[in-house]
Amino acid sequence: MAENPFRPPSEPPAPLPKPEKKEETLEDVLKMIERKDTALIIAQLPKYPIGWHKPIMLRLIETGDGELVVKNFNKFLGRDREIVIKLIEAGHGRSVIACFANLDNEIAMRLIELGLVDAVSRKLVNFKGLEKEVVSAIIKIGRGGIVSCNLESFAAQDKDVALMLIEAGFADDVDKNIYKFKGLDTETALKLIDAGGGVGLAYSLNSRDFLDHKLIALKLIEVGKPQCVMSNLMNFRGLDKEVALKLIDCGYSYEVARHVETFPIDNEITLKLIEKGCGGAVSNSIYFSKIKDIDYNEVARKFIEVDASNTLAVSLEFFNDLDPEIAYKLVEKGHVDQVIDYRHKFKNLDQSKLAMELSDCGHNAQLASNLGKFEGLNREVALELIDYDHAQEVFDHLDKFQGLDAGVGLCLKYAGQADLSEHPELM
Repeated sequence: MAENPFRPPSEPPAPLPKPEKKEETLEDVLKMIERKDTALIIAQLPKYPIGWHKPIMLRLIETGDGELVVKNFNKFLGRDREIVIKLIEAGHGRSVIACFANLDNEIAMRLIELGLVDAVSRKLVNFKGLEKEVVSAIIKIGRGGIVSCNLESFAAQDKDVALMLIEAGFADDVDKNIYKFKGLDTETALKLIDAGGGVGLAYSLNSRDFLDHKLIALKLIEVGKPQCVMSNLMNFRGLDKEVALKLIDCGYSYEVARHVETFPIDNEITLKLIEKGCGGAVSNSIYFSKIKDIDYNEVARKFIEVDASNTLAVSLEFFNDLDPEIAYKLVEKGHVDQVIDYRHKFKNLDQSKLAMELSDCGHNAQLASNLGKFEGLNREVALELIDYDHAQEVFDHLDKFQGLDAGVGLCLKYAGQADLSEHPELM
């Protein structure tokens, strides 16, 4: 029968109620691990509450999937010491070393006991608070040098670590990384030098005022490294005469003379420098201004003794109260102008005797041309000069003489000086 077109359509059937969706729980996720649905879990990790991450990691490790934790460790939150230890126990020690940071001393020792000391040594940057037992283990496999490069990973005292490395033959590594060893004492520093180090130590001394710089300098000299002292002289403090003398003996005379602000320069050091041929280096105002307790005569005699009278002559301005005999020695060596110009540097110098010394050494012409610089010359000098054809100079400087008499006047007349009317004492 045909449907009546005028009949209203029937009501559509009511929709069936949707089944209520069950909310996923941590237990559900852990069961997924049992079913090995691990890929889905890793993919959904960002959706899980942070509090689930640690139980998930622990279950993965328990079920033999600890490698998934390691491979995805950046995705897991709440990673802690317990997780690290479980991974190590599950045989993932190398992965722990490579991936985790801030690993402590106990964890390091667990790894070392498992035979992973080499792996630990290569990733020290991932550890902190390591103690001496770790240092010992690394030294035993011959990788002690890497300890000094990663000292910030150790809680053990710098001094203790340094001593262990030095005694094990890694002094050179300590020296190269010396700036990392902040707590070194003088005893350790000396042992470092004895073991072959010292270059880095000397370079770093400017920030180590608490060390005995003098002992370190002497030790460097003793082991044949005086150049370490000289090339880092600005870093040393409190160096004294003993160090200076030893450096001079090692051939660093000029360097000592040029660093008078570093060493307490005295008479003995000055004599040593002159003896070593460094008279020129000490003959300046800066050097002489630093000398303490100087014996001018002893220093001057040393110049003459080592045949450096020329250096003495050009340095007379820095001397005082010299003995007259030194003046006569300089005249003998031909340093006439300097002696005449600095005659006031000689104590109780008899100028007549000096003049006669000049004449005896054949310097009559220089004496005559410098008569204006003399005072109180006697008649013997006048007669000597007249005899050597310098009557005119004597006549022109009669005021420089005393005790002249008619005998001198007669000699002047014979030499062509006829007008003595203004000098009745000569007539």
